[in-house]
Amino acid sequence: MKKFVLFLLIISCYSVFAQPFYQKITTGQIANDISSSSQLAWGDFNNDGYQDLIIVPWNDGCWPCSYPILLYKNVGDGTFIREINTIGQQVINGNGAAWGDYDNDGKLDLYITRHFNQTNLLFHNDGNGNFTQVLSGSIVTDANSSLGCSWGDYNKDGWLDLFVSNGQNQNDALYKNNGNGTFTRITNDPIVLDGAEGRSCAWGDYNNDGWPDMFVVNYGGQPDMLYKNNGNGTFTRIYNSGTTNDNAYGSGCSWADYDNDGWLDLYVTNNNSQNRLYHNERNGTFTLSGTLPSFENGYSYIANWADFNNDGWIDLFVPKRNGLNSLFMNANGVGFTKVTGDVVAYEGGVSDAGAWADFNNDGKIDLAVGNGSTTPLVNNYLYKNVFTGGNYITLKLSGCSLNKSAIGARIRIVDGNKVFMREVGGGNASQNMLWQHFGLGSITSIDSVIVYWTTGNTQKFTNVLSNQLMSISECTIGIINSQLPVAYELSQNYPNPFNPATEIQYSIVKSGSVKLSVFDISGRLVTTIVDENQNYGTYKYSFDASGLSSGVYVYRLEAPGFSSVKKMVLIK
Repeated sequence: MKKFVLFLLIISCYSVFAQPFYQKITTGQIANDISSSSQLAWGDFNNDGYQDLIIVPWNDGCWPCSYPILLYKNVGDGTFIREINTIGQQVINGNGAAWGDYDNDGKLDLYITRHFNQTNLLFHNDGNGNFTQVLSGSIVTDANSSLGCSWGDYNKDGWLDLFVSNGQNQNDALYKNNGNGTFTRITNDPIVLDGAEGRSCAWGDYNNDGWPDMFVVNYGGQPDMLYKNNGNGTFTRIYNSGTTNDNAYGSGCSWADYDNDGWLDLYVTNNNSQNRLYHNERNGTFTLSGTLPSFENGYSYIANWADFNNDGWIDLFVPKRNGLNSLFMNANGVGFTKVTGDVVAYEGGVSDAGAWADFNNDGKIDLAVGNGSTTPLVNNYLYKNVFTGGNYITLKLSGCSLNKSAIGARIRIVDGNKVFMREVGGGNASQNMLWQHFGLGSITSIDSVIVYWTTGNTQKFTNVLSNQLMSISECTIGIINSQLPVAYELSQNYPNPFNPATEIQYSIVKSGSVKLSVFDISGRLVTTIVDENQNYGTYKYSFDASGLSSGVYVYRLEAPGFSSVKKMVLIK
């Protein structure tokens, strides 16, 4: 097998493709704003169904230089508008960024790291495009040299915690979410006692035990660090995994299952030596892959994975500060082809990070690249995917009352003997969109989509059509029948009367916008349980009336070509 992989490498590393994959966007603010940029993160901060973009300024060649944070709102027509709000008014020398809903209010909050013993920044999303800067608590008052940051629910209590990788031989930081809008810094666990030149960091359940583990990349010729989650709120540092002993000038790390075997593999970038692609051997150890990305040289920083050609095999973008950026096409999990005939591979030399998102919701993954630390300053890059071929599905997950941004949730798509796996990532200094995109190749109808929520719940959807953006809420209870129902139906809630919770089930025969709302007897809106696009099928939701008074309530279902209303009685 190894001899075959090396042969594939030799014949394919300079392949040129006739059909372009990407078109560079040259108009609009993202393409033309001048700044010294570093990391970037995609996230739908205003819940309008389109991915927005944050770009953090950074200039390691000019310590006192500061630049505005660039927050771009996706208008929905393929263009972006720069937002000058609480975030956009900040002028800083920053580094990393990560979106995550830390207070479970259904809106993405933002964390930004800063180097040179500065305090980091946390912005609470107030809704309607407004943010409030959090000014108290160790999560924003600790003065460290921070670079990477990653959200993850390490103790699985339903509240997102935050890991921050620190440089200058300072201990890394783990902030435990207290569930009330505050955090406590953990100070007595191995994961925060190994002071090093930390750069990037990323959560990933590499041993498939259901608990998020942590990988930290170190600079300065120091070994990288892998911490196994013990499942009881503590961690053990793993020294013999095969991923931590390269002693290079590491900068970035990113988890992905590149060979579709159901286990997370790991890519690590270095500045003064070859990058490393580690294959997960499914026994707690990794081996250095003989495939092409492992041999890539250059001053690389934050690389990220996505299936840009929708063939069912996840691909890799590697930014460069001293040469052309690299785009690697996955060759069925046994090798990679380096794309050289595309605009994405024509540029580089100033790039710190690349992050993926489908910003126009056409089912094809687009790419943003942050550029900086040069004189004169260079524009950032935004590339639109124009490749035609391959089916897809994009899954938008939302937790019910806990971990609403679903970070750490795992998805398996099964079709015949084909299995695809993704894990919702909390960032690694930069961040892909939280919605999970799967290329499906020739698959037009998926046998099953299985979601493993961090709360322990599991959902299964069967006979799911490809080529759609599918919203999945954890509030939906049990196994969902995604076959075509015979008719629209809004069932009577059960139990009824109820105290304090009841279940509401409905069936829809046409995919589209669905809204399930609850009103009091006077017609005043109490809550909206569902307001999203849904695939046809049968759904069941829980309604908790703990904060309501006894009485008669009305629930209404609105779906394409259908509307129905029923009454229910709350008795306390």
